[in-house]
Amino acid sequence: MISQQYKDDMKNAALTYYGGRITFEAEATGKYNCHAYAWANTNVWIQPPEQKKYWTDHSYVELNNSTGATKVSYGSVDHSAVTTSTANYFSSKWSGGPQFKHSINDSPYLPTDLHY
Repeated sequence: MISQQYKDDMKNAALTYYGGRITFEAEATGKYNCHAYAWANTNVWIQPPEQKKYWTDHSYVELNNSTGATKVSYGSVDHSAVTTSTANYFSSKWSGGPQFKHSINDSPYLPTDLHY
């Protein structure tokens, strides 16, 4: 179980590091990770490469760019996110940490080899 103090510390550290460029959405929890949040919207931990089944079972179809996309997979790192109505902004859970809305460049995950 994660203490409230630890949750607050994680949230505040990220908000300070990114200088207010990110928006807090949900507290840290070890019940689910970014893949569960983005692809299954469940309270389970989806171990990589299990999240790829959503690409191969035709639940989602890969697009050439972000226009009209609802999900994004970071091909170069182990991360998934949900697109938002703001271009180049995602909502994502940061491992066992909090969930934030952030720009494509303001997260701990390198935005290279993105798949929409």
